[in-house]
Amino acid sequence: MKKYLSGIFVLLLSFFFVGTVSALDYQIQSYQGDLEIQANNTATYIEQVTYHFDDDYNGQIVSLGSAGKMPEGFSIASDPTVSVKTNGITKSNFEPQITDLGDGYEVKIYNAGQEGDTVTVTVTWKLSNLLFLHKDIAELKWTPISDWEEKIKSVRIKVWGLGSWSTTEMYAHTGYFGQPTVVDRNGADYWIQLSHLPSGKKVELHGYWDRQALHQVAQNPTETDYLKKFQEIEEKIAAQNKALADEISTKMNRSWLVAALLVFGVFWVLKFV
Repeated sequence: MKKYLSGIFVLLLSFFFVGTVSALDYQIQSYQGDLEIQANNTATYIEQVTYHFDDDYNGQIVSLGSAGKMPEGFSIASDPTVSVKTNGITKSNFEPQITDLGDGYEVKIYNAGQEGDTVTVTVTWKLSNLLFLHKDIAELKWTPISDWEEKIKSVRIKVWGLGSWSTTEMYAHTGYFGQPTVVDRNGADYWIQLSHLPSGKKVELHGYWDRQALHQVAQNPTETDYLKKFQEIEEKIAAQNKALADEISTKMNRSWLVAALLVFGVFWVLKFV
């Protein structure tokens, strides 16, 4: 009887302490992005992605997104520069294949190797009309990372190039149930960091600078002020994230309470068997 009840006990606990184990043949150890924005509303974005392979492999895939609403005239040049290092040694015998996905680009690098290799792929992109231009601010609203098939252990993105302004701010969002981000400012540079990014998740950059930072682009008479609207959007996002976090915390506390009651109940039954 005790064995039977013990089995029920273990089964009940399994509903509350569930883990998954999956065999992966590679890991994305880090993603480093470098976004340099120019005063003419063009930009250079460098993706540096480091993979570690636990099995033999045929190559790597790097993507860059343009999903969501983008400024009129936004474009990504379809001929990025690609470089590869395997175990710290620069490679020359690789073949990149670039595909237009409609909402971004994908680069497949045919660069076969062996179990235990660490490969760093660097892709340099040229962007045009990246920022939304308003009367009072220039707004960045762009998702460089989205829908990667494997989790990324560490993400670090630098945003710079427009100089130091008092009217400026930067946020980074990873969607509902997303990872928390850290945004630091060092002079005129912003650094966005995440400890890890689950597969299928995104990183959206949302920031602004004084409109005068884009002094090489003439103002359009139809432009209107937008800073207040920007701040309202961020306040709404912050409130939604807090409400979601509170809801999750409440549900977790209830789950632990039920689990504790079940454990206590089973031990109480076992005591008298």
